[in-house]
Amino acid sequence: GDVAFRIYGPWARHSVNVLQSVQILFNVGVIIIGNAQGLSEVVTGRVCFSVLCLIWGILGIVIGQIRTLAKLSYFTNLAIWMNLLVMFMVMGVVAHTEPYYAAGLAANGAEYGPVITSAGVPAGSTFESQLVGLMQAVYSYGGSMLFCEFMSEMRRPWDFWKALICAQAVILTIYLTFGVFVYSFQGQFSINPAG
Repeated sequence: GDVAFRIYGPWARHSVNVLQSVQILFNVGVIIIGNAQGLSEVVTGRVCFSVLCLIWGILGIVIGQIRTLAKLSYFTNLAIWMNLLVMFMVMGVVAHTEPYYAAGLAANGAEYGPVITSAGVPAGSTFESQLVGLMQAVYSYGGSMLFCEFMSEMRRPWDFWKALICAQAVILTIYLTFGVFVYSFQGQFSINPAG
């Protein structure tokens, strides 16, 4: 909204803020449903799925009461280390186990068979599967729309570009390494480990 305001004026700020609100609403919905699905796999049907969604929604509301970025940094730092731990555990598991063929069939339509990897677009890929891959990449950067708002909250905003470059380099390196590692062992049976 701030960038749109500087370029086009107040109407653009309001339009962008409304669109960002809709995107954040959908992102939060996906996060709540995804976490509820993960928790439902752990509790194996002993708790109603709607209750699990409600639990994650309430937890988000409680954590969302943090008013400053300094206090939020503790949670984000913890989230980064938990994410790395999960990634390393997934890498250890995929290196020593066979693919989960049933999930590969359900998620990717991959029939039982040998693991096949490709450096480019895999043979037999449809437009739909390539579009889904592209949309996953776009969704991964959905939070970057808030970078300008973070920059305006920083004590020294001119340090923002250095933090941005470092963060993007770390993220790209870690996720690219993780993706290539998992794909090299699981191939067409690779699925989102959170699902």
